[in-house]
Amino acid sequence: MVIGDVTEKLHVKLIADYRRADDDCCGFVIGALNPTPSDSQAALQSILAPALGGATRQSVQMTPNRTMEVTYGASLQADLTVGADTLTSITSARQWNNTEVRNGDWVDQLYLNVPLIRDLGPQRSKTFTQELRLTSPTGGFVDYVVGAFYYQALADRTYTRSNTYCTATTALKQVNGLTPCPTDQSTILNPVGVAAFGSKFYNAAAYGQANWHFTPRFHAVTGLRYTYDKVEAYHTRTNNYSGNTFPGVGVPAGIGSNFDANVATGGLFNGTPWTGKTSAKNLSGKAALQYYVTPGNMLYGSFGLGYKGPAFNTFFNMSAGNTAPIAPETSKAYELGLKSNFNNGRLIFYVDGFYTKVKNYQANYPTLFNGAVISTIINAGDVSTRGAEVGLLYRPNRQLTISGGYSYTDAKVDQFLVPPAAQAANTITSGTPLAFAPKNKGNFGATYTALPRNLPFALEFSGLVSYTDSQVSSLSPRNTPAQMVAFENLTLRAHTQVDITLAAVDLAKRYRLGLVVTNLLNAHYASTITAGGPGGSYLYQIARDSDRYLGVILRRNF
Repeated sequence: MVIGDVTEKLHVKLIADYRRADDDCCGFVIGALNPTPSDSQAALQSILAPALGGATRQSVQMTPNRTMEVTYGASLQADLTVGADTLTSITSARQWNNTEVRNGDWVDQLYLNVPLIRDLGPQRSKTFTQELRLTSPTGGFVDYVVGAFYYQALADRTYTRSNTYCTATTALKQVNGLTPCPTDQSTILNPVGVAAFGSKFYNAAAYGQANWHFTPRFHAVTGLRYTYDKVEAYHTRTNNYSGNTFPGVGVPAGIGSNFDANVATGGLFNGTPWTGKTSAKNLSGKAALQYYVTPGNMLYGSFGLGYKGPAFNTFFNMSAGNTAPIAPETSKAYELGLKSNFNNGRLIFYVDGFYTKVKNYQANYPTLFNGAVISTIINAGDVSTRGAEVGLLYRPNRQLTISGGYSYTDAKVDQFLVPPAAQAANTITSGTPLAFAPKNKGNFGATYTALPRNLPFALEFSGLVSYTDSQVSSLSPRNTPAQMVAFENLTLRAHTQVDITLAAVDLAKRYRLGLVVTNLLNAHYASTITAGGPGGSYLYQIARDSDRYLGVILRRNF
């Protein structure tokens, strides 16, 4: 970071960063299995048993997963005093290069008619932003900010899926019903698919906000934003085999239906380029009223119009049913609340209630494609969320700080819009909860600072207890008994986490050395659960904080 005054009226700040990572990441572990498996699923389940449930942290794979990442960027901010106002320019650029190696078979060796799947997906993206805004001074009847914003994002990816299939072997069948395929006794084929796809996104906006101070106690906030979005996408995939796909790669005739017939009817792409283009414009805004009952207690109410721009689904095994653009999402949000400050900030308390109605909700949606469950973005229809929050911060003395908060959220589907490529049985019924929206969340923490005599530092002890209610990991249907079982298996269980920290802090608060224990009680949980695993299983992605771990943090304040 570089900060400096070029002149008395011009101040600049330059920030640059660089990050490089090479991780053995990110694998799934096998969770719950299909309770009524087919014969082939039952055979696969027999070798998946050691990794069941996610608790063992075992993942059956023939090759490790790997993620290599390089990201860097810079931003330049310039503030120029123009009369009583401040003119600000912020320019930024960022580059992100990422290569992922993924194993998608979850078996320990090659078996007859069981594919080995290996994915290699390097991708690049770069963004550029430019913002110009004019800010007025505060303290008068009205203060304001007006500005313009431009954003450009370019992304491209080349994704290769290499499959290994055994179509015949002289090896003997195992007791579990699976037949291994030694290379010297088997007919092995290697279908490969390569997809090149990407997108270009352009966003331009003009905005303004004014804060009106009618009286010392009564204020209003108004704002408007005009947005224009343009999205372009492209995709080309080629396969080295004709025949059906599993999943998305051509395989020899005799394994499934005919691939060429699907191409002829527009069902899939094989060497045929596709491009898509869409645009949208929107006027959004907000209005809020604030009334100070006393100098430290403010009642407020607000209304806002929200907007999320259009998009395209572009992924390796996309089909003609995925080429339609995703329409913009719009929302209306209402909020009422109270913010209180007592005894010069020793007690801060807030409570609010909210309601949001969303139209054309953009959501991840699981669909069955060539025998595999994939997730695509759809306009899911109308959804709503309502709830309340409460929180406090209490400082009874200089040494002790107590904080806590609780939120209740009811987020659900109001009216589902069935996408053209979805099966009727996959309709989401009204009242289905939205993904990753726990009804109850809460936390309680405390920090105590001791000042030992004759020592140049203080000892700081802090603890935090947080609770997250159960939540679904996918927007999934509940229309049949089998779907109800799947819905339960896709539910992330409630969990409570305890974190503690013991730190030494110098009296000037420039240095801080801390010992951190995260997830003290070792409360295991998954961050996501998805369907589509082998043998009708479910795949658990385990969060880093799902296991207890210790760390040391050294911080220097400048």
